[in-house]
Amino acid sequence: MNEDAHGRLAGGLGLLAMALLGIGLPVAMVLANKSAPAVLVAAMLAALGAVWAGGAFPAFRRRHLVLLRSPIAIAAMIFAGLAVASLIWSIDRPATLRSVIESVLMAYVGLVAASAVPDVATRSSGWLLVAGLALSSVLAAAEAAGGMVLHGWLGERLALFDLKRSCVVLTLLALPALGFLRLRGRPLLAMLAPLVALAPAVLAWAGTAMLGLLTGVIVFAMARLAPRATLNVVALVWFALLACAPFAGHLATTMLPPRLVNVLAHSHAAERMAIWSAFEARTHDRPWLGHGFDTSWRVSTHPRPAGVAPDVVADRTIENLHPHHSYLQIWVELGAVGALAAAAVFGFILRGMAQAPPGGQALRVALLASAMVMALVGFGLWQAWWSAALASAMIWLVALSRTSMLEEMSRA
Repeated sequence: MNEDAHGRLAGGLGLLAMALLGIGLPVAMVLANKSAPAVLVAAMLAALGAVWAGGAFPAFRRRHLVLLRSPIAIAAMIFAGLAVASLIWSIDRPATLRSVIESVLMAYVGLVAASAVPDVATRSSGWLLVAGLALSSVLAAAEAAGGMVLHGWLGERLALFDLKRSCVVLTLLALPALGFLRLRGRPLLAMLAPLVALAPAVLAWAGTAMLGLLTGVIVFAMARLAPRATLNVVALVWFALLACAPFAGHLATTMLPPRLVNVLAHSHAAERMAIWSAFEARTHDRPWLGHGFDTSWRVSTHPRPAGVAPDVVADRTIENLHPHHSYLQIWVELGAVGALAAAAVFGFILRGMAQAPPGGQALRVALLASAMVMALVGFGLWQAWWSAALASAMIWLVALSRTSMLEEMSRA
């Protein structure tokens, strides 16, 4: 194959990789709400093919090794090591092993894709993300308003609940889309990006996505005005949420007025409080090392320690459920040691953000705040679709940075 053919192949595969990340992933998540991992893997393979065809593999390899040796990656590996070690005391070793393998693989796929993106992204790649956000939002809104017709044709469940995951993905991708449009001199379109993601969330009653979207937009505006202060506030809130997680049920029951709980009834506020209270009690059963990685859904079947009376009502409340509170999930599954390891990972993430260019920092902090708020009230922390969607959003920030857009934001 001659040099021109290699160049065309590299360009085509690079375009395919960015199209999968920008259009394929959000659209697939609307139609099949756990499909993000498969799309991310396909995008990674396409990006690697583009790197190889373009003769950029040595540069990719050097960049990948730098990322692997970064403090964030090392801290994440230590956390992963703790998850692996939890096989020793896990109450469900098969579940822990399966989840550890899946989580580590998904994290590595995201890292490889992020390492390859600088060689395949172009200044116009962001239009693929904008197109994907618009198309998937229209599809999700039509499904929510029209009785899930496409889901019926595809043999999927006709459950409006399934669109909530799709809306979370749209929330994560709306922030990179907003940044891209601002930097291309389209401020009005940039303002529409969050609204486009909001429409299906409202129609599907996706409270988690709406909360994440509102948080992301507010934090982005704050970070534009006072980047260091905003980062400090986000850090303080995150560490406070982690530290208070073992008392989440008690705090929510004590501090939330009944009237507010009634207002939030459509978001299942009372049910969440009951779940948090039941899992809170279980954190005290194994406070140091927890019950094992990704075993929270099995905790209700595990006997209580000697001298602790069983609570049949609480066990039924959390039967086959995760805590719907990611910080509480860390405590339930990995205990205080896991919480310290997670705090170390987050600390290095914060340090990296503090060192980012001011323009790029605003988007990064907004994405972080949006994700951490959605993780507070939403889904299981280790679910592969969530990991893939979050990785995709972060990869888009890498792509924007590669095309010199984030650095330009400080002058926009």
